[in-house]
Amino acid sequence: MAKGKYSILLILAVTVITVSGCVSDQPTGSGTLEILVSDEANNISSFEFLNVNLEKIRVFRTNASYEEFTPAVTGFDLTKLQGEDALSLINATLDEGKYTKIEFYVSGIEGNTSEGAADVKVPSGKLMITSNFEIISNSTVSFVFDIGVVRKGQTNEYNIQPVISESGVVGRDVESVIRVSGERAKKHESQGTGSAAGLTIQQAIALAQGTECTEKGSLEDDYSYNENSKTWWIGLDMNPEYENELCNPACVVSEDDSSVEINWRCTGLLPPEGEGA
Repeated sequence: MAKGKYSILLILAVTVITVSGCVSDQPTGSGTLEILVSDEANNISSFEFLNVNLEKIRVFRTNASYEEFTPAVTGFDLTKLQGEDALSLINATLDEGKYTKIEFYVSGIEGNTSEGAADVKVPSGKLMITSNFEIISNSTVSFVFDIGVVRKGQTNEYNIQPVISESGVVGRDVESVIRVSGERAKKHESQGTGSAAGLTIQQAIALAQGTECTEKGSLEDDYSYNENSKTWWIGLDMNPEYENELCNPACVVSEDDSSVEINWRCTGLLPPEGEGA
């Protein structure tokens, strides 16, 4: 009987040790992750504005599980976040532990260069940076997510992508940042009423009717306003006889004098009058 009692006690001891080991692996506290966005100063200099809208942010643990957050700031102008300038998007509470990846889910992009409305895309619909960092209880980790703009050849088409070499934990991977306010980095309102004179997009479309724009093509829903030149740029779907694969034409409507003209935005020679590609 004594031997049986010892066996039972041994089993209980092993059980207590095993349960205690499981509990010790669980997080014992939480910390804060601040995620900032910045832009590498490269092709961004070609843009008058580049608005990026974020739908959500995901932060991944080492076991591939993740936490999902809606950023406090969902839209910003990348042209105002160059170099060390960075905008804080979230301050999220996370369990202490090790994390490996951050993903930005982009819901929309709109930009304008000196050539007019730019075609800017996120190839996969999201931006992702893999970088190991650790959340420590009652501490804050600031992580900079740097975004770069890459031009496709000599066109007015661009991709945005993460810049890993300029991203990471402040003080470890990134030397320093200059935090800017949301007001400073707010989105450029390119599709409002234009300048103070108030030429709306509806008025610009009305002015374009019966001009060479609608004689040689059809107005598209893709449009933007250039504050410097005070002009509306409206995409054009050209009639077959005027199509040219080297061109990305736009109908340009001036707010100052109400003039309307086609800007062919060609990478080669302008197509001869009345001839296609």
